[in-house]
Amino acid sequence: MKKKLKIALFDQKNNAGGGDRYTKKILEYISNFTDQFHIDYYGFSESIKDSKLEKKTKINFFLLKSLKLRQSGLFNIKKSDRLISTLQDNLKNYITHLPFIISGNLKKEMEDKLKKYDVVFFLWPYFLDFPKIKARKIIILHDFNFKYYFLGQSTFDKNRIEILNKSMQVWIENSDVIVTSNFMKKELFKFYPKFKNNIKIIRMGSFGEHNTKKFKTYGFLKKPYILCPSSTLGHKNISNLIRAFSIIRKKNKNINLVFTGPGTEVLNGVNSNNYLEIINENKYIYGLGYIKDRDINFLIKKAQVVVNCSLYEPGNGSGLDAWKIGTPVAMSNISSFKEHIKYLGVRAELFDPTSPKSIAKKIINILQMSKSKRKKNINHSKIMMKKIDWNLIIKDYIKFIDTI
Repeated sequence: MKKKLKIALFDQKNNAGGGDRYTKKILEYISNFTDQFHIDYYGFSESIKDSKLEKKTKINFFLLKSLKLRQSGLFNIKKSDRLISTLQDNLKNYITHLPFIISGNLKKEMEDKLKKYDVVFFLWPYFLDFPKIKARKIIILHDFNFKYYFLGQSTFDKNRIEILNKSMQVWIENSDVIVTSNFMKKELFKFYPKFKNNIKIIRMGSFGEHNTKKFKTYGFLKKPYILCPSSTLGHKNISNLIRAFSIIRKKNKNINLVFTGPGTEVLNGVNSNNYLEIINENKYIYGLGYIKDRDINFLIKKAQVVVNCSLYEPGNGSGLDAWKIGTPVAMSNISSFKEHIKYLGVRAELFDPTSPKSIAKKIINILQMSKSKRKKNINHSKIMMKKIDWNLIIKDYIKFIDTI
């Protein structure tokens, strides 16, 4: 009888947005294999807790004690999490012998708790010290955006870039790797040409759900709107979309632009030359910040078009959601996005993300599209999305875990 593998899923980073939704999908679907494997999850995420997956699945959930005070703070005192993180980092050489909740020593906690497993799957191996454990280590490489500079303030400062470069070199030399596109496979060998371990391309599925019930009232719903689920990081390139929207508004005064995602809560106002003028009255650009999964599903469904103007991504997450839910997509003509069209056969308008005129033109094409063509494109993309159903995706993960 074949030994029942002990698998640990490790996720120390509560990433608002795609990272969090990815973790929940993995947990939901890998739970179908608990008769074949012993599966445990280690993390610290309120979102995972709120999803009630612990009650719905046979996976065992364990709290990472070293992260508790760093992420939740003390007694709900404002910014106490930052103070505690700073103290734990500065005093780490003196308090390492104390309980994990006090020392914040994640590496030591990993080595203590992960030593009993055959395979450990690290869902987010960034800013994470490499543990000394015998288990086979599998990492998913989401992107290498720390290797580039894009726009505005850099996503990472010099110190953090140095930390990432040093730590990722160790991870990649000692782990098997999963990437989500051919583009990311090329990126891996571009930066780490001597990589010799096992690598597997496993496509990312949609996080979108067809249950798009209205949970919250939004004032902009009275008019048609363009939706951009994103963030304010430089590589997201949203400034060019704001410039493009000034062109769109000249042709259609009855449309709004809506942003969601971390940092976007500041984006409320109107176009003013090449900028967004921040005002709260008579605005037609709305920034909602990070919102819950159920709300983003609803907003995607009701949008006239979902836009992703990013300069660098492993794939178009918001596009995958829109294609599944049933909303037209306009997106950058970058390699990883074009790969969706080539591999899946979904339909989208492609634009030059550095050109506001190009962005505006392709969004206007969708807004002026006939109802019959719009419906035809939506239905075609929905069918194509069946190629990356999560039931199929998780079987690729299981095969990679089980056969090497």
